[in-house]
Amino acid sequence: MRKTIAQRGDGKAGCVFWVTILLTFILIGWQVVPVKISSSDLEEFITRQAEMAGYASAEQIRDSVLARARDLKLPLKPTDLRVEKSNNRILIHCYYEVPISLLVYTYNWRIEHKIDRPVFIA
Repeated sequence: MRKTIAQRGDGKAGCVFWVTILLTFILIGWQVVPVKISSSDLEEFITRQAEMAGYASAEQIRDSVLARARDLKLPLKPTDLRVEKSNNRILIHCYYEVPISLLVYTYNWRIEHKIDRPVFIA
């Protein structure tokens, strides 16, 4: 009895394609997730600073936000941060770009945090 080899459509191109897509997403995630975590951490810190604004001056808040951005390795320059404090409100606005280097392209991720809170003095 003779066995015939039937074609089953066992092409490897589909596997190579999907593995390439998977590796691309892993590479992008490897670059983007730490920046997103640092950015969210900075926004949370800015929000806490705004909530405690009754006890600090605008310059102290500005210096602490810049120090925190430096700790998180975010490229926030003093010219990109604006802190305005009046008798009853505080506005903290910062804008910065984080370059994300991919294999063939560098994406400049623009991140903006704008916090506007009332000032409470206890």
